[in-house]
Amino acid sequence: MKAPPSVRPPLPPVSLASPSQPPMRIVSLGTKLALATVFVLGVASTLLFFELTRREWRALVDAKTQAASMVADLFAATVAAPVDFVDTDPDSLKGEIAHLETNPDVSCAAVWSVPAGQKLGGLDRGGCDGLAMPADDRLGRVTERADRVEVARAVLSPSKGKPIGRTLIVLSLARENAAYTTSRTRIFGLSFALAACTALLLIGV
Repeated sequence: MKAPPSVRPPLPPVSLASPSQPPMRIVSLGTKLALATVFVLGVASTLLFFELTRREWRALVDAKTQAASMVADLFAATVAAPVDFVDTDPDSLKGEIAHLETNPDVSCAAVWSVPAGQKLGGLDRGGCDGLAMPADDRLGRVTERADRVEVARAVLSPSKGKPIGRTLIVLSLARENAAYTTSRTRIFGLSFALAACTALLLIGV
């Protein structure tokens, strides 16, 4: 007697559907435009910040150089006679130099005779280190440094009009640097606030 044929269980149906995948997030065109605008606004705000701070510093330095030129011109004119008669009246030159002490920005002042190049007197508040008698190409010019401005002038004889000396005055930029730091912080805050507010309006927060 033959054994009954074995019966195989039916195979589970095969699904032809593709495996489930997370839905793709599609960024709308409006969002892309908003992000691009925010980026451009950030770049523009940065450039605006640097430009405004540059102009602020330039205005501060220009004002100081103008004041330094006026002080140097007046000083060179008032010491002309004392330099001419320094051998007979040295106290007169000391008195003119002492007048500069009323200006808190003057950190150094010096007077030399020419052509000997002898230093006749000066005022030193810590700004005269490494300074020597100005050369010919510095006369009548203002030299700008990071922390000071230097002004050199020729001293002319009141009677003959010939060069008899040279002066050098150094004015500190400490107050200008402090004012620039304050202005820079304020401008940065305003630029950041403008960019942030505009960005929030664009993205709809």
